[in-house]
Amino acid sequence: MESSRKGPRINIGSVSLTVIFAVLCLTIFAVLSLSTANAERQLAEKTAQAVRNYYEADLACAERAEAVAKILPLDPRQQEEQIRQLGAEVKEDIVSFQEKIDEQQALFVKLRLEEGGFRILAWQAQNVGEWSPEEGIAVWQGN
Repeated sequence: MESSRKGPRINIGSVSLTVIFAVLCLTIFAVLSLSTANAERQLAEKTAQAVRNYYEADLACAERAEAVAKILPLDPRQQEEQIRQLGAEVKEDIVSFQEKIDEQQALFVKLRLEEGGFRILAWQAQNVGEWSPEEGIAVWQGN
């Protein structure tokens, strides 16, 4: 009599392959998540530095505008001389100056002098870097 057992047969090879595939997939997803998190951290640091640079320039411009306000009670000739010492340009009743934000941007401020104070005409960041267009686009010619 032959003894043949019929019953559940466990195939260890296919289970091992499934586990290896699952571990491999999880490892790949972990590496991708880590690289994405690193890229996001670098972007956040770059953005934080840009914001910090802007607000440092904004503070410097606000302090310069406050200095202009303190000069206003003086004689008009002394006003213009002291405003120029602040690094600002004066044309009639318009005072303008700029503060560098970074290599590509500067904060431009334009104030109109009025009796008893000034009015802000412009307070904006503008590009000051040079822009050079690309000469052409590399297109595959089919060769």
